[in-house]
Amino acid sequence: MKTICTTSTQRYQPLRISKYLQGFFIVFFLISTNNSVLAQSENANTYSTSASIVGNWVFDFSGATSKLSSRSKSRIGQANKELMSEMETLYKGRRYTFSDDGTLLIILRDGRSRSGEWKLYSQGKKLRIIYPSGTISEYRIIKSNSEELQLKDESSNADKNLFNFWYLRKQ
Repeated sequence: MKTICTTSTQRYQPLRISKYLQGFFIVFFLISTNNSVLAQSENANTYSTSASIVGNWVFDFSGATSKLSSRSKSRIGQANKELMSEMETLYKGRRYTFSDDGTLLIILRDGRSRSGEWKLYSQGKKLRIIYPSGTISEYRIIKSNSEELQLKDESSNADKNLFNFWYLRKQ
C-alpha cells in the first residue's frame, strides 16, 4: 500500500496557475467566437424572405442530377435511354413562378401546369408548398440569392422522389 505524503515545504504557484487559466480562457474565447462566426457565415444564405423567393425560376436539370442520391443514381443506371429522355423532358426547363400573393405556378416543358400555394416558415429556413390535392411538400432552403435557389426535399415521401435537391435558376 502506497502512502501519499505531503510536506509543508511544497508550495503552489498561484501565478503560474493563473497564467494557465488566462491562456485557457483566451483560447476558449477565440475558438467559441470563431465557431460562432463560421456558423453564421455558413448559414448566411439559408435565411430567406418572400422577396428573395418571388419571381420566375427554371429547374437546373444538370445541377440537380449532379446531387442525386445513390438510390436515384441506381434507378437511373437501370433505366434505358428512352426513359432517360422522358425524365429529362419532365424536368429540364420546368418553370416555377412564385407570386407575392403566395401562389405558385409550375409549368412543365410540355406545357402542362400545376398550381399550389407557398409560404416560408421556420424563420425563413424552410419552404412549404401546398397543392390543391392537399399534398404538402416541405423543403429546407440550402441557398437563396438573386440568381439561385437550392432546396432540399424534406417531405415525408422525399425518399421516393427522384430529385431530393432542387436547383432553380432565376429567369
